Amino acid sequence: MALIRKINARQILNSRGLPTVEAVVLLENDQQFTASCPTGISRGTREAIELTDKDFARFRGREVNTAIRKINEIIFPVLRGTNPIEQGLIDRKIIDLDGTPNLANLGVNAVLPVSTAVAKAGASVAKQHFFAYLNHYFNELIVELDDYKIDTTEYKHHIPRPAFVLIEGGQHTESNQPFQEFLLIPKVSDNQSFWEQLRIGSETFYNLKDILIERGLPCSYGEEGGFSSPVNTPEEALDLILSAAEKTGFTPYTDFTLGIDAAGAKPSDSLSSHEEIINYYTALKDKYPIELIEDPFPEQDWASWIDFVEMAPEGALIVGDDFTVTNPELVEQAISRSAISGLIIKPNQVGTITDTLRVAKIANYREVKTVVSHRGGDTNDNFIADLAVGVSANFIKCGLTRGERVAKYNRLLEIDAIIGQAS
Repeated sequence: MALIRKINARQILNSRGLPTVEAVVLLENDQQFTASCPTGISRGTREAIELTDKDFARFRGREVNTAIRKINEIIFPVLRGTNPIEQGLIDRKIIDLDGTPNLANLGVNAVLPVSTAVAKAGASVAKQHFFAYLNHYFNELIVELDDYKIDTTEYKHHIPRPAFVLIEGGQHTESNQPFQEFLLIPKVSDNQSFWEQLRIGSETFYNLKDILIERGLPCSYGEEGGFSSPVNTPEEALDLILSAAEKTGFTPYTDFTLGIDAAGAKPSDSLSSHEEIINYYTALKDKYPIELIEDPFPEQDWASWIDFVEMAPEGALIVGDDFTVTNPELVEQAISRSAISGLIIKPNQVGTITDTLRVAKIANYREVKTVVSHRGGDTNDNFIADLAVGVSANFIKCGLTRGERVAKYNRLLEIDAIIGQAS
């Protein structure tokens, strides 16, 4: 039996060149497993707390020595000698150590890397692919809420549909674009490989680059791997992506759909009431092949969320991110009040593998679609690819360039080959 012998932590840089935490779990058989914590740019107010040193003379206050000490001095002594396959027990120990509802004591940037590295170690001990190991735990996890209990879920491994970030705006750029992301989402036909879905994204991306150059627009890359050109209205961004896709012969609805992450921003300052904004989105859906609308309203505006889901045009998935922050209680509340029809899953919004899987299981049981997502300040850890397959996510959202984004897609290609060999 390979028990946990040591947990080490150190600072690394994320994709924004700022410090984050990497944890290494060393087993008694000398195998070691590494995981790191991404950082969000646009964050919900109810996300788990990330601990930074706040010494503004160094890295703008963003060093994470505090979180490192929490791992080395508090978490590791409690987990020494435990079996990594006991994920639920280990995550519960960590949560109890913290003792707050938002990980304010230990910090999510200490908790998530340890929990994830333990899960990777557990998969090795169990002699399973990581995605299969996560799926086994997902199936066995019992979620007890006030009115139901979720038991084993029958599930066949499949690759989620990619939602490619092609144009960025909002907090990701210095343009006047109110929305944060514009997405291309390939449609999946029978026997279509994940490679073919990547081809649709890549060819559209480079067609988009050609169009931007032709129009004299800069085509620099944003922090999440899309273009950060000064495309100032949602309609202009959607038109550009449509033109780029159709240039290669891809057909809307047949080959692809589109998505928007509004990040709670108003489409235009001229729109004041939530009725006007709902009408705007409805008209946009009528004009464009939009399948996914993420955070169309601020996270506090429950009335608008509920009204929009009730009035949403057919085929529009209304997705919560900052609104639900991968929190089991908030997700259950949003689903019970019919405020969402889909949700984003970001492990560093909640902290542990167990709570991340719990959210996915609630969504699965309630027939709410899931989108596993990258973060603005990401790392080369490709864990979310295995997570997306392990929880049978409907989509995975990530940029199409930058090494830390492409790492997720390359891991999905590897998983796709493994699944194909097993079938």
